[in-house]
Formats: sequence, structure tokens, C-alpha cells
Amino acid sequence: MKSKSTYLTILLFFIGLIVMHSQTFYKGADASYVNEIESCAGQVYKENGQLKDFYSILADNNANIVRFRLWHTPENEWSGYLDVKNAISRAKAKGLSVLLDFHYSDTWADPENQCTPAAWTHLSNDYPALATELYNYTHSVLSDLKQSGLSPEFVQVGNETNGGMCYNNCTVEWPNTWEKQTLLYNAGISACRDVDPDIKIILHQADPQHTEWWVSELFAYDVIDFDIVGVSFYPCYHGDDIETFQNTITNIKSDYNKDVMVVETSAPWTDGWNDDQNNVSNCVPQRYRSMGRKPTPEICSQWCIDLANAIYESGGLGLIYWGGEWIASGIEGCPSYGTSGGSTWENQALFDFENNLLPTGGINFMQLHYGPTNTDGPDNFSLISPAGSVATYSITYDWNDAGNADYYTLLVAEDPNFSSLIVNQSNITQSNYTIDNVSPNTTYYWKVIASNSLGDTESDILSFTTRKRLKSGQLELVEIEEPICNIYPNPIKDGICKVQFESEIVGSVRISNSAGLMLIHKEINNQDFVSIDCSDLQKGLYLIQIISSNINITETVVID
Repeated sequence: MKSKSTYLTILLFFIGLIVMHSQTFYKGADASYVNEIESCAGQVYKENGQLKDFYSILADNNANIVRFRLWHTPENEWSGYLDVKNAISRAKAKGLSVLLDFHYSDTWADPENQCTPAAWTHLSNDYPALATELYNYTHSVLSDLKQSGLSPEFVQVGNETNGGMCYNNCTVEWPNTWEKQTLLYNAGISACRDVDPDIKIILHQADPQHTEWWVSELFAYDVIDFDIVGVSFYPCYHGDDIETFQNTITNIKSDYNKDVMVVETSAPWTDGWNDDQNNVSNCVPQRYRSMGRKPTPEICSQWCIDLANAIYESGGLGLIYWGGEWIASGIEGCPSYGTSGGSTWENQALFDFENNLLPTGGINFMQLHYGPTNTDGPDNFSLISPAGSVATYSITYDWNDAGNADYYTLLVAEDPNFSSLIVNQSNITQSNYTIDNVSPNTTYYWKVIASNSLGDTESDILSFTTRKRLKSGQLELVEIEEPICNIYPNPIKDGICKVQFESEIVGSVRISNSAGLMLIHKEINNQDFVSIDCSDLQKGLYLIQIISSNINITETVVID
């Protein structure tokens, strides 16, 4: 018979596990090549044999984070700021959190190669001036993203900086030049804090065997004000000792009060190839040799699942797959790394050689729920009738916030059994979502699932029917009366948008960007006129939505 103290120990363990994971467990992939590959090869990624948006594939398979590398001034546009900004916009439109990885280089940065951006090489021996340049660059990038409503949730200050960063001859020097590196790390950290204190800051090194030593070095040289230790853990390079890595996570959390996230991993799913470029790895991790002597999708999947579970169980923050998008296009110079249109990584991508998502491969760890499912999930919540008449042929769904929810999933179908989903959008962090391409004269059924690491709570089901107004061709809900209001001026030239109503109303005005991200929310309290300050928004196309008991309308406005 177990003693009372034994039961108490077991209870405290599970309580500790629940507290440890009151935050979201992140699972996703790096997607830095997607824009470049699609620019030269077109839409290539498939799921179940059908072409599909890459970010929709991630979101629909329960990923909740995507990672992008940023180079200072690359030889071409790819992985430069405008490319990355576009990629972030695409990812956020699908409800994915973003990890922005500053390489502080014009090209690849890794444990052996850390090339100073060409624009900074004249400062190589002036460490304070170099740190100031790094601060200004980081601050400028993050400020522009914030102004555009695209702030990343996570920022890496450097990529695989085992030996530091910004060497003019590109080669990392040992021992580490801490007089220089302390200034650089803290400059990047300060820029993040100054732009957006909510951003979680990651410092990143490769090889889990040396992670604890590396963190001790950071603290010894006064690099302390960061949130997460990022690790590259590839079984073909770093071994497959998951159990020791669990101890590393536990020690870092207890000794340094830092979270741990594996920001890069992958494993081969075949030893075959689909191009003329040599692949960098064909290994089978030692622990899976009983599953076969050659790489398979199932072995790749098992590595990712086992690693993710181990990270979760030891209190880690998440796992990101690297190179999952790096297929071989077969088109010369596509992508620009290499010249044959090939990939050194297509045997580790999330897709087979026909560019179809491997259902038994690396994607599987993203589909899984990490942590216990119990009654401590999100609180009950309710849906709100969707916003009505929309000139842009889109509908905005609203629901009341659920207590303790980390994210929501929106399901929309044309049948009450949801047997054929029109929308299956997960990882929504706000309590509203806009979809496009609404059809006229159609009844839609919808529900929302609120989730956290402890469970899910499902809403009731609502339905609504759209109809087509013959005069204007706009779509509206049958429940909504013809809205009477005037939005002016359009375009908005002085930064002020004005809305005049026929009579006093109670409701709200929301302004969102073209990706559906709400930027401004203003309440209307028994008013027949409201003025909205848009001076902080950049020039471009926006959606203005007015909601009240008898007005539901969304219109397009231009800020000039």
C-alpha cells in the first residue's frame, strides 16, 4: 500500500507539471524559403494531392508558430527585410505566432561562420560603435513591423552564436571575444525591449551538449536580460541523447530561470534524392535502428514526437522544424542557394518528392496535443452574431473571450454536422476573425473551440444566411437591416476618419489591415458621429467595420 506521503508526492508532481505548462507549448516550422521558391516555381506545396498555401498547411495541422531568418543586405532580395515582412504578414493572416531570427549578417550565420554585414565592416575594431549600429538596425526593423501591425512574438538576437557574432573575416574566433560580444548581445536585447517589452527574446546556440556551459558564459559576462535559450538539436550532428537534454532543460530553468526552446531540428525521411545536389545527411538516429537501417518518414516522425514530448515533460517551451519547406524545384537558380534548382535538404523536408505533405512524416508532432486534458481548460464562452453587410465579400466572426484560453479554432461549414469544412483556422489569439469569399444565398454554420495546454472548450453552434442585394451586388446577412451611415473622407488624407450615423447608436468601430489584423478599436456610446485617429497607420488599404444592434457593415478605406 502506498503511504500518504507517496500520494502527496505524485499529486505535487502533477500540480508542478500543470503550473509549469500554464503557457502555450509552441510547435511549428521555419519557412524562410517559401517566398523565394514560390516566386520562381509557383504554388508547389500540396496536401492530400491538392495545391495548398504553405501557411494553411501548417495552421491546419495544428502548428502555432513559424520562424523566419533575416539577413541585413543579402545579394538578392530573399531573406532581406521586405521579403521577411511579407512572409510575416502571410503567417499572421493564418493565426501563427512568429519568431524573427536576426542573423546580423548578409548571409548564413552558424557556429563556424558569423560574417559581419558589409555595411558594418568599417566598425570592426570599434566595438561600441558596432553595438550602436546593431541596436539601431534592430530597433528600426522592429519599429516598422510594430507600426505595420506585424510585431513578432519572439526575436532571436543572433543565430547559432556559439562563439559570438559579427567577425569581419567571417570565421568565429576562440576563445570568445566577450568584450565585444557582451556589447552586441545587450545592444540587440535593449532594442527589443525598447520597441516592444512583450517580445520574448531568444539567444541561440547549436549543440545541446554544450548548452549549459554556454548559458553559464552568458551570465558570467553580464548577458542576462533575455527570456529563452534557443537550441539547435539535429540527431545527425548532435547525437540523439534526449534524456540528457531533458536534464539540461531542467537545470537551465532552475539555475538561471530561463525557458528553453529547440528552434531547429529535423531528420531524414529517405536516403534518396530529387536533384543533382548532395544531401547533407542520410543518418538514422541510433535509438531508432530497430525501426530500420534506412531513413523513413516514420523514423523522422518518431524523432520529432519523442523530442517534443521530452521538451514538454521537462518544462521546455516548444519545438520548431527546420528546412521543412526546402524542396527541390528543378528550376535553375530556384532557390538561389546552389544553381541547379536543387536542395541539400529535400530528404528532410516535410514534403515528398512530389511536393505532397508526408502524412507519416515530420508534420505529426505538430498535430499532437502536449499535456493533460482535464476540466481545467478554458472557461465557457459564447458566440456573437457575425458582422453583417460586407462590401469586400468577407465576414467577420466574433465571440466573447474565454477565460484561460491560449488560442481559438474557428470552424465554418455549410452543414450543421461540419462534415465538409470551409474554414478550419486554428491558433487565433484574438476573439474575432475575418474570412473572405463569402457566397450569396448561402447558410453557414460556425463554432469556435477555445484551447490551452490543459484542454479544450467548444462553443454552441450558430448559423446565418447571406443574400445578394441586386442594386450593388454586395453581400449581407438576412438578419441585418440596411445600414445607414457615411464614412468619409475616403481616401483619408489628414489621418482622421469620420463616421456619421442617421441617429445615435451604441456599438464599436474597428479598423483592420488587409490581413485581417485589428489595429484600432473604438467604442460608440449613444453617438451619431465618431472621429477615428488613423495618423499612426501607414499609407495603404484598410477595412473599417461598424457594429451595433442594427448596423453591421465593413467598407474599404484608403489612407493616403
